[in-house]
Amino acid sequence: MIRISPSLRLSIGLAFWTASVLLLGDFLGLVPNLSEAMLDARKKVCESLAVQLSLAATRSEYALVRDTVKAFVERNSDVLSAAMRTVDGAIIVQAGHHSKHWTHVSDTASTLTHVKVPVFQADKRWGSVEVSFAPHGPQGLWGMLKDSVYGLVIFVAVSGFVGFLFILRRALRELDPASVIPERVKVAFDTLAEGVLILDENEHIVLANRAFAEKIGRPVSLLIGQNAAELNWSSPGDKLQTQGLPWIKALTQGHTQTGIPLSLKLRDQETRMFSVNGSPIFDNQGLKRGVLATFDDITEIERKNTELRETVTKLRDSECEIRLKAEELPTLATRDPLTGCFNRRSFFDAFESLFLEAKRDKLELSCIMTDIDHFKSVNDTHGHAVGDEAIKFMAETLRSTSRSHDIVGRYGGEEFCLLLPGLNSEEASAIADRIRIAVQRESAIRFASALSFTASFGVSTLSDGAQSPKELIEKADQALYRAKRCGRNLVIRWPIDQDSGKAEDTAVDRDTRGSCLAPNPVATKDGGNPDVPPLYLDEFSGLPTGLCSTTGSSMPSRMGNATTK
Repeated sequence: MIRISPSLRLSIGLAFWTASVLLLGDFLGLVPNLSEAMLDARKKVCESLAVQLSLAATRSEYALVRDTVKAFVERNSDVLSAAMRTVDGAIIVQAGHHSKHWTHVSDTASTLTHVKVPVFQADKRWGSVEVSFAPHGPQGLWGMLKDSVYGLVIFVAVSGFVGFLFILRRALRELDPASVIPERVKVAFDTLAEGVLILDENEHIVLANRAFAEKIGRPVSLLIGQNAAELNWSSPGDKLQTQGLPWIKALTQGHTQTGIPLSLKLRDQETRMFSVNGSPIFDNQGLKRGVLATFDDITEIERKNTELRETVTKLRDSECEIRLKAEELPTLATRDPLTGCFNRRSFFDAFESLFLEAKRDKLELSCIMTDIDHFKSVNDTHGHAVGDEAIKFMAETLRSTSRSHDIVGRYGGEEFCLLLPGLNSEEASAIADRIRIAVQRESAIRFASALSFTASFGVSTLSDGAQSPKELIEKADQALYRAKRCGRNLVIRWPIDQDSGKAEDTAVDRDTRGSCLAPNPVATKDGGNPDVPPLYLDEFSGLPTGLCSTTGSSMPSRMGNATTK
């Protein structure tokens, strides 16, 4: 936006006003028309000529007529030709090249260059006198302007503008409020770091210091007289209402306004932030005469605050992310990533605590060891990805069929260990059998018959004489191993040999089916559930003695997705 000084604006306004007055005067007929005056004068001259010629023609003094016309043309430089013509069109006398200059002339009215005056004899028209004049003044645009009121208007407007500008600049310089301020006061006023404006009661800038002019990139001379609200102010965060400007509030309310944030968009599209204060100025009678407004540039502070807010936001986001990661750490540290069960280390920590608590309070604590039957063939036939799905299914089944406070841990590979606080051997065996049935039935539904599988279970109880968690797990593992040796998909409870109470090699009647279960009547292949088809040990008939006996040694742990069981 181009900013012009008040003196220039006033000069333009006065020049336009003067031109408008002249045009109005012309419209009302108050300005003389030069063309009409010239035409009227030429008509009168031609009428005088016509009177003389008509008198001479009446007396048949044609020589006098010819001499008069010739003298008229020769003595008037602006006359090109003249002639006397009868009613029937015959030229009696002419001077100059009348036929050349008198062409395309209307018979009804005279013009500025062609004047025609009728000649009468008695009451009857006898003929006419025709005079051809040269065009008046210069031709073209300049001639048109010179012979019309528009040339006068333009001349007065331009010359008046120059004169007004000169006079107004002198007058405004004399009337400038800053001129009455002592130089030392102006120097002190300009040394202030804050921008300062003094406004009158109409919000026009009366005085501005150098700091404010430099901040907004405009000279002080162009600010004087301008309305302060026209400087493209805006309020951060919402649309600024003009009534909300601090100096206007100070004028209307009569109270000092402090710390009002305003932003100003400069010509180079840069935006500067100000903290604005407005204080009303009163005269001796207590009437408001203006307002003093100060502008503290806080652009850099706001930029730093914005950067600080962004940094705080990033730190808060990082804190939330760290908190989430910290919350995930116990899970990552204690849980198996594939199944979500307790990993081996955290399982033994929980086992140690439950074992000591059961020994102290003389409570039961049962342990179930289980793994998937023929898991190696699942991996070999369908791949390790399917094997992982089978392991996850096994973990889900263990959690869904056990109690909420039971501990389920992934012991290794496809092998899991389940701790059952407060349950004796028979109760734990019943839960193990329930899990076995669920695995056989649900795996057929989930993986289809081509991939259905079973699981074997070994159960041991604290009351069987275990002195440590390791010993309790070893007994459950030996019972699991016996279940594997006796055909799989079985639940076998420790002690295997009820008579001796020890896991010794026991001779098995090879002619009796399921004799592996004889020492332990709770263990079954179908759990008495009619929905689960019975499994037979025909594949074991005729095997060497000791096939269905325990080894009495603890089994090695299995941590990979592979097994020979």
